Amino acid sequence: ITTNNYRLSIGSSAQVLEVEANAVQVNSEQTNVQSVITPEQIQNLPVQGRNFLDLAQLEPGVQLQSGETFDPTKAGYSALSIGGVAGRTTRIMLDGSDITDETVGTTIFNVPSGAIGEFQLNRSTGDVSGDITSSGSVFVATPSGTNTFHGQGFYFFQDNNAGFSDSGGGINPPFQRNQFGGYVGGPIIKEKLFIFGDLERIK
Repeated sequence: ITTNNYRLSIGSSAQVLEVEANAVQVNSEQTNVQSVITPEQIQNLPVQGRNFLDLAQLEPGVQLQSGETFDPTKAGYSALSIGGVAGRTTRIMLDGSDITDETVGTTIFNVPSGAIGEFQLNRSTGDVSGDITSSGSVFVATPSGTNTFHGQGFYFFQDNNAGFSDSGGGINPPFQRNQFGGYVGGPIIKEKLFIFGDLERIK
């Protein structure tokens, strides 16, 4: 065991404290209000009909509007009414491409909720990046590829005889819905090329 004594000299000490007070500023460049629905919410929330536009109804002031209210040829298609404005004017963007029907409204094709990786809703007046709109815009993106295979399958069955639909002596109209499908994705060439497919049907 060896004992050594060391003398340490006191160095110079300097402390600088800077306080910057910035006034709260209002964003004067964009007037829209953005809401983002996470991939976890998309996967876990029960969506009736599995229409991806149903996700927008999680936000206040947003309602799903049937395409048949615009035109009989739009049966099975949906639009979004934002802030009480007819859904004909709401823009729908998928991976940067506008899928809004310019003539009638709603979308030009349906997108299953299993194929949605990100969902963003812009309410109020959208900025110039979202094309001309008077109510709002929806921006959705498909999932990105991964190096592992993944997927999901589902089957939903609804019938008017299930549950409490025939209790209370009220009207019990015939109703039955079969909804099934699934999706799968994975690598073709790892780190370079991926595949993703989604198929859903309602009877």
